[in-house]
Amino acid sequence: MALVTNTQIKDYINIASGTTTWDTLLTTLAARAQRIVDRHCNRTLEEASYTEDISGLGMPYIIVANTPVTALTSVSSLARETDGTETATALDVGTYRYNSETGEITLLNSQSAWGEDYGPVRVMAPRFSPGFRNYRVVYTAGYTSGTVPTDIAQAIIDIAAELFKMRQVNPGMASEAIGGPSYTAKTEAEMAERHTRLLTPFRRHAV
Repeated sequence: MALVTNTQIKDYINIASGTTTWDTLLTTLAARAQRIVDRHCNRTLEEASYTEDISGLGMPYIIVANTPVTALTSVSSLARETDGTETATALDVGTYRYNSETGEITLLNSQSAWGEDYGPVRVMAPRFSPGFRNYRVVYTAGYTSGTVPTDIAQAIIDIAAELFKMRQVNPGMASEAIGGPSYTAKTEAEMAERHTRLLTPFRRHAV
C-alpha cells in the first residue's frame, strides 16, 4: 500500500475528489514519487518484512538496517558449517529489547550481583559474539499511510504533483504566457532543495 493516497494528491492539485479520470495515472505517479524519495533517503520507507544477517562486534547491541521497527519476530545466533549448512538458535525473547526508531537491539543483564566484602560488583553487560553475519534478525520495519511522517508524505505529494503538471509542459521552457497569467516552471534545483529540507531528517547515510 502506498504511503500517500490519490485523494491527498487530488486535494493538493485541486482535482475534485469524485473525479476518477486521473486515478490510474495518479497511482502510477505516486509510486514513482515514492521510489524517488526512497532513493534520496537511502532506505525503503514503506513497511515491509526483512530477514537480515548482522555481524556481531562484541558489543551489547546490534543495529538493523531498516527503521522504524514495528515488530521484532526473532533474533537468532547463526552457526555455519564448511558445507554451507546453517543452524539458527533463537535467543529467548526476554533477553533483549529493541529501539523502534534507531533499530538498535540490546541484550539485557539477566542478574545483578553483590560482593560479600566489597559492596556492589559491576556485572559485565552481555554482548553479541564477534563474527561475520553471525546473527539473524527477522522483523518488520517502515511506515504505513497512517504512520508516515508529514514531511515524507508532503515530499511524495509534491513530487507526484510536479510529475502530473509537467506532463503537459515543455521541460525546456522556463516560462510561458499565452493570453493570460504567465506560468514559470520551478527549476530542478529549486524542487530538489525543497524536498531535501523535508527529507534530510529521514535520510540514512551510508557507512
